Amino acid sequence: LTLEVKITEKALQTYSIDDQTFYIKQGVFIFPQSYDLIKNYEDEIKGFILDTTWRLLPRYVTSIITAAFMNTSVPIGFAFGHGETKALYTYLLQKIEKELKYDFKGKLVESDQGSSLKSLCKEVNINQIYCLRHFIANMKKQPYSYEIIKLVECKSEFEFQNCLKIFSDKFQSIVIQHPSELEIINKMLKKVGLIFIKDSESYIYIENK
Repeated sequence: LTLEVKITEKALQTYSIDDQTFYIKQGVFIFPQSYDLIKNYEDEIKGFILDTTWRLLPRYVTSIITAAFMNTSVPIGFAFGHGETKALYTYLLQKIEKELKYDFKGKLVESDQGSSLKSLCKEVNINQIYCLRHFIANMKKQPYSYEIIKLVECKSEFEFQNCLKIFSDKFQSIVIQHPSELEIINKMLKKVGLIFIKDSESYIYIENK
């Protein structure tokens, strides 16, 4: 736990040592089984999942890290603090690295696209991939979200090619009537590595695999 002497009233849990009262600013919990998991299954671990919720602890945000292996995910630890910040994520990873003697550098981590996570992964040299569920949730209020979501949710190449054809025709009709929409369409398609090229064929292509 990280403690702070209680001087003024704050909406934080308190902890007493002898006659002195402290606020609990943040803390980390590492599951007792985590050491054996990392030690015995390190070669099987494909990466880690890092996510945050306000629903577990009153007055605190909780960041949970799980190890993904054997087609499942097992929690190895969590941190709680004032907000979803880079400092809290750093605190969690550093404590796990120290206690479990494990290095996250170069490892694969799936997460949302929050700025604090992006900054942390870049600084620590973690290979970050984005969670599809978070991506879709964030896309729903964006222009052309229906088309983008349908494209990334395709279950087969056949379905994907059909969607490309249908949405290419749709975008062509839109751009003919409203040329300025081309820039908006491509701004959204770029988020999933696609581009719409308006030429004789007018088609959606994969720009960034």
